[in-house]
Amino acid sequence: MTQTTDKSDTTSGQFHSHFNTPFVEVTKNFNAPIENVWKAWSDPEMVKQWWGPQGFSCPHAELDFRIDGKYLIAMEDSGGQVVWSTGTYKEIFPNELIVCTDQFADKNGRPISAREAGMGGAWENAEETLIYSVKFTSLGENKTEIQLVHEGIPASEHDECVSGWSSSLDKMKKLLENN
Repeated sequence: MTQTTDKSDTTSGQFHSHFNTPFVEVTKNFNAPIENVWKAWSDPEMVKQWWGPQGFSCPHAELDFRIDGKYLIAMEDSGGQVVWSTGTYKEIFPNELIVCTDQFADKNGRPISAREAGMGGAWENAEETLIYSVKFTSLGENKTEIQLVHEGIPASEHDECVSGWSSSLDKMKKLLENN
């Protein structure tokens, strides 16, 4: 288990029985009401403002935010390389839980392999479809905790994924706490 120095944020990587591969877990606390934190995940215009680690932008976020609805999100680095992801919402409990599949995609939303997405190395042997879940917990007035678990991540990519999600959620925190 890895822990950051800020007790409001934790990360870990353990084996999960669904894929029998390490998973990424990041917990983040926000000084914002649960409804606002939920909206940051369910409103495509808000997603565009925080999705992707520091140094990345989100030029496209299309969300059909309902059970069996699909999403298509683009993450672009400072050099102009774009990585697309798509998935299907499997569980949605307002202000409580989001569970969805996650796959590399082309710009039209067609699932593609990691290799086709330009992600070589360990990603080539990763599960074709990953799963991530986000659990929302109210910690009182204007305080919310989210616990994000991303399953199916290759072991060698664990630290990079922890860093990426942590950085993305830091951007979300800044967005929510500055409004």
